Formats: sequence, C-alpha cells, structure tokens
Amino acid sequence: MIKSFVKPKGIQELIQSIKEDNYTIIAGGTDLMVELHNGKEIKGKLIDISTIGALKGIKNYEDEVTIMAGTTHGEIEKSEIIKKELPILGKACSLVGSTLIRNRGTIGGNIVNNANCADSIPPLLLCDAVVCLKSFGRDRVVRLDDFLGKNGAVALEKGEVLYSITAKKLEGYNWSLVKVGRRKSLSISRLTLAIALKKREGIIEELRICPGAMLSKHGRLYETENKFRGKALKDCIESIAESAVQEVEALSGRRWSSEYKEPVLKGLIIRTLEEWGQKHEA
Repeated sequence: MIKSFVKPKGIQELIQSIKEDNYTIIAGGTDLMVELHNGKEIKGKLIDISTIGALKGIKNYEDEVTIMAGTTHGEIEKSEIIKKELPILGKACSLVGSTLIRNRGTIGGNIVNNANCADSIPPLLLCDAVVCLKSFGRDRVVRLDDFLGKNGAVALEKGEVLYSITAKKLEGYNWSLVKVGRRKSLSISRLTLAIALKKREGIIEELRICPGAMLSKHGRLYETENKFRGKALKDCIESIAESAVQEVEALSGRRWSSEYKEPVLKGLIIRTLEEWGQKHEA
C-alpha cells in the first residue's frame, strides 16, 4: 500500500524530498512494480522522478560520454552519440528485456538496483565509469566499481540521488559484448561477457574483462587483465581464459552454476580473442 506520493518538478525539489528517511524512488518502475506485485511494502513516501527533465539526456565530450540517470535504455540504444562514441553500451541497452521495458527502464535504476544480472553494468565498468551523486549542497563523484557493493548493495549516502554516469570512450580498442540467456527476448542474463583489447603488432597493450551474472559483486577481472599486459596475444589466449575462470572462483567461490557458467565464460573469451588475433591491427 502506498501511503504518500510525491512528484518533484526539478532536482532541487527532489533533493528536498529525500532529506528525511523512509522513501522509495521510482523512475521507470520496471523493477519496483514487480516487487510491489510480489508483496513488497513501501515504507514512507513514493517519489516519482520520471518527469524531471534534468535527469534525462546524453552529453558528448572529448574522451567521455555523460548519461543522465533518468535516460531510458531505449533512448540510449537509439542515441547517435552512443552509436558513435559508446557502442558497447548501446548494444547492452538493446539487449535489456523487451521494447516496453527498454522504453520505461532507466540506466540509473539499473545501476541503483544493482541486480546481479544488470545488463548495463559490465560495459560501464569496462569503460571506467564514474557516477555523480547529488545531495543538499553537495555533489560527490565515485568510481562505479566502488559504488557497487555485494549482493545488490550500493554506496548511496543519506539524502543522495544518482544524478549521472560518465564513461570513457573505448578508442583504439576491439570490444565485444555477449549475453547468454535462456531465450532470445525478454531474457534475464544467465551470463554476460564484456571484453575489450588494445594491441599493437600482436602485443597486448591493455586487456579489460568484465563478466556479468557470475560474481557476488560486479567487477572487472583486474588480476587477469594485469597479468598479460605486454605479452603476445597469440601465445596466451588459452591462458587468459583459464586465468579469468580461476579469478572468478577466487572472487566468489564455486557455486552450483559454476559447472556450466565457467566453461561458457572460457569458451567465449577464447573465441573472441582468437577472432581478434586473426584481424589486422586496430
């Protein structure tokens, strides 16, 4: 049962509304409405931010792109800026649920809800994203990697709201995003792989790997990334894949799903790197 409903007209009114405890923010509602249907009780007031114009839009800068938190997956997918400058995120948003969900669900909601299967998070982590958090009289910028906690927790402080997300462009990188689900549409990720590689004359300059729906906390495989910097790609493809699987186990332990997820992760990494190894230099 909803006891109190508030619909702020702008950012400052929103910040005033969240000064006190006991509130729930709704943007697209694609997660919250399911939770309400399943019996979740909203304590305090429900704050609808879906019509705040300042929370919508995409801005292009020299080496990064800023996306306002209230921008929908559909808007990101169709954005010419995203298609040109951050296509890996555009692909991720195109894989979210159905057309209806993409047109309602927001990237900010996907991040704050921090589900293990969130489609937009792996490519954002791959692009060294940071989040801007607004509160009364203060803005705070935090690495997305630090903002996301274990088991759906996020580092939102009292009175803060997610305002925007800024991601670095993957210039000079090969990139790939693969989502594995049980069906082609309306699919919840069983496993996601976001991977990027910068190489010169066959030597790895930088490798980035971020699996989704495999870890208790979203994150990149930094140990594996660092281990193979400066090595010839053709000589270590199998080793990279094996290292990635081992690092996943070290971070989250072996789970009942590991039996099928780990071979899939290994196979996707090998297939992707072998394909890139056969291409001319990017």
